[in-house]
Amino acid sequence: MTQSYQSLEVAALCDSRDVVAAAAIQSTRHGLAPENQRMSLNVDTYVYEANGEWTLLEDPDDDYSKTMAGFERSRSKLWGSEAVRALGARFFPQLDGGNLRVEPGEIDDFLAECEAIRPHVDHLGEVSGYGAEYVTRCFNNIVAASVRARAEGGGVIVW
Repeated sequence: MTQSYQSLEVAALCDSRDVVAAAAIQSTRHGLAPENQRMSLNVDTYVYEANGEWTLLEDPDDDYSKTMAGFERSRSKLWGSEAVRALGARFFPQLDGGNLRVEPGEIDDFLAECEAIRPHVDHLGEVSGYGAEYVTRCFNNIVAASVRARAEGGGVIVW
């Protein structure tokens, strides 16, 4: 059975890059995803246009898996957790309750925070319950997007 897009929320997501997100919303609403894995947290690189508006850059290699930053619950269970806060993080905890938008002028500080967290990724996988491999993959996606943002003179958004 084909699901129709019955809400403005889903229809608003249905541009060429957000079809997967729209499908996730539909799956969640129809109870097709486990509670702890509903919705995806993504990382994207953006640049500002001359008119001040920001534009998302294309996904690297058209590989959607490189934009994954965790499950929706990763906001609090991982990136906004006490374990991350105890490492002195100031950017990642913003995900606990909101999106993380790192402006172009903040990229170097954010990358420094990432490097401070990197030695603790296995531990974060353990205490969050997600496992080291999963957390490493998501963390590396966030770092790669940030390095790309720096090269492009842009920022990153985790949402």
